[in-house]
Amino acid sequence: MNSTEGVKHFASAGSGGTVAFWQLMQHLATQTTQSFCGVATACSAMNALRINAPVDPIYSPYAYFVQSSFFSDCVEKVVKRDTVLTMGMTLQQFAGAATCWQATAAATHAEDSTVSGFTAAASAAIGKAGLMVAINFARTGLDQVGGGHFSPLAAYDAASDRFLILDVARYKYEGKNI
Repeated sequence: MNSTEGVKHFASAGSGGTVAFWQLMQHLATQTTQSFCGVATACSAMNALRINAPVDPIYSPYAYFVQSSFFSDCVEKVVKRDTVLTMGMTLQQFAGAATCWQATAAATHAEDSTVSGFTAAASAAIGKAGLMVAINFARTGLDQVGGGHFSPLAAYDAASDRFLILDVARYKYEGKNI
């Protein structure tokens, strides 16, 4: 979205390939710590999906997922806040934490799929209202600094076979087109 080429890809995706984008954009959170990418991604997706949220003092009396109140007793049983602060979370922990908030979540590892299988499933999901795809990927695969990272997928351009990732660490690669 920060380049002429990116805008062309987005336009090429058409309305069917951008459903998740329009749901997510009004709720996209920037991670509040270097390790809260999973938390920010989950909060963004659950707000976009209108999952029943807790009332946090920040927005009281309105219910809205924010990273500071994500760690309910249930989430703490899946993964401790202190663990996420120091190490982040795994894909399984991400899915488990989301289910604590009554979201339907399934974790699928790359080794359990194929590129074409992933592309078909992910593009179909982000093309339907009420579904979201969060990905956990190695930043090194995109020539970026860092290790594992979560962010939501927002659009798919079939013509170029490219997904739009809405990076919850948008401060980190501002203005970079990859």
